[in-house]
Amino acid sequence: MNSPAETPAARPDAADEGPPTLSLAAFSICLGLLLVVFVFLHPLWEPMDMAEMDENILWSYYPIPLLVLLALRVERKLSRASWALETLKLTIVKFVVTFVFANTMWAFFTEAPGVEEPDAPPAVRVSTGDRPYQPQPSPEPTPPDPARTGALEGRVLDAAGRPVAGALVRVTDGLAGHRWPAPEQPAVVEVSEAGLAPAFTVVRAYQPLLLRATDGVMHTAQATGEDGRMLFNYPVLPGTDRELMFPNAAGDVVLSCRAHETGGAALLVIDHPFATTTDADGGFRLEGVPEGEVVLAASVVLSGAEPEPTAGGTAGPASGHPVTVRAGAVTDVELRL
Repeated sequence: MNSPAETPAARPDAADEGPPTLSLAAFSICLGLLLVVFVFLHPLWEPMDMAEMDENILWSYYPIPLLVLLALRVERKLSRASWALETLKLTIVKFVVTFVFANTMWAFFTEAPGVEEPDAPPAVRVSTGDRPYQPQPSPEPTPPDPARTGALEGRVLDAAGRPVAGALVRVTDGLAGHRWPAPEQPAVVEVSEAGLAPAFTVVRAYQPLLLRATDGVMHTAQATGEDGRMLFNYPVLPGTDRELMFPNAAGDVVLSCRAHETGGAALLVIDHPFATTTDADGGFRLEGVPEGEVVLAASVVLSGAEPEPTAGGTAGPASGHPVTVRAGAVTDVELRL
């Protein structure tokens, strides 16, 4: 006959025992199966679009409740509390492992999803870990003869005739046959948990673009083009600039951080120097424009404060406004939004 001190009810630690947990072997098997799905459903080392990447992520989470249920049943430990706790634990461990694994692989060994399509020219060129960024020289510049250029000067007004400060004015057509050298000074976009800054940046084709984490946290820079296509999705590691270059005029590009739901930023990627923002009185001036007919457009730049800015980067564009540039002269222009 057991003494009271030897009965289960009398043991001081009996009340502290929690619900039974999976053995280390069973937990490891479940985690391994999930990692196989994540890595091999659409192999991470092959080019893929974001839809395929999302499938890898989702299908590596969907089986977790069922796997935990089966494992607990096999080990005769099934209870509601055990199932809930082990499901949560496996979800957290799986997230940490896959996040570190995927971002390490993209940063140091291979290209991230959405960078380029097979047999298609890359949308951007990028430094990737041990493969340093190699600036590609731009095509031979063929700027116009300065004696055959003029200036465009004017104001941007809203529908009520009031001046619009900070509006973007750019030449959208009429520059065929000319190429301008790209700036050597890089454009810089800083990424932090507060968002991306500045909210809007004009970037030239073949100009270096630096993405820089400024808060000591790893971020994920995702870029979407005018057609909604993913241009790139790269980790931005603290202490290391991610250097990119657009080899063509990609137009309006939206940047966001996939890892943090914060404010985005807009880029305008063009292959000429004729883009500017209006002053406090809505005024602008563009110099060195080749003589002949060009098309001007004005638009209101998105603030970039929205967590998920819409593709395009600008809102309310004015319809194309044909303007004739006269050599050695200043042409007055009025644009309305």
